[in-house]
Amino acid sequence: MKTITYFILIGLYTSMFGQTMGKQSVAQLEESPAGSKILWFMDVVKGGEAISDEVIKTKFAPKLIEKMGLDELKNMITDLQQKEGVLLVYKAKREKVTQYKLKVKGKKSNQWFEMQFYFEESRPYRLLGFTIDSVDGMEEGEPIYPTLN
Repeated sequence: MKTITYFILIGLYTSMFGQTMGKQSVAQLEESPAGSKILWFMDVVKGGEAISDEVIKTKFAPKLIEKMGLDELKNMITDLQQKEGVLLVYKAKREKVTQYKLKVKGKKSNQWFEMQFYFEESRPYRLLGFTIDSVDGMEEGEPIYPTLN
């Protein structure tokens, strides 16, 4: 009985963590509580609409809100909306269970960025922090998100 339980636990661990590390597809991002928040963030930037305090409080961790303030977070999102319009995701990689690295390109500026997202270690996996750094170089192929139809 112990052997069966052990293999069940190994199977659960592998399905939860083993297959989700490394390069991520849009489907994997959508299925992950943290990954889905990355896609939400990209949609907010693309949408160009103002974000409410209540939405900020549900998506961003209290520690980040305390450190940056609601207005600063909203201003940062508004700035991205105005300068980039859409952030085209070319590569997404899960570095750790709560950390993702993305290679994106601003549609308006045509500038390449590396973005890192950090999340709480337990549910609801709110956004703890993020970085956006300009980088040289570009990715081959088409963006994985949003799809350009």
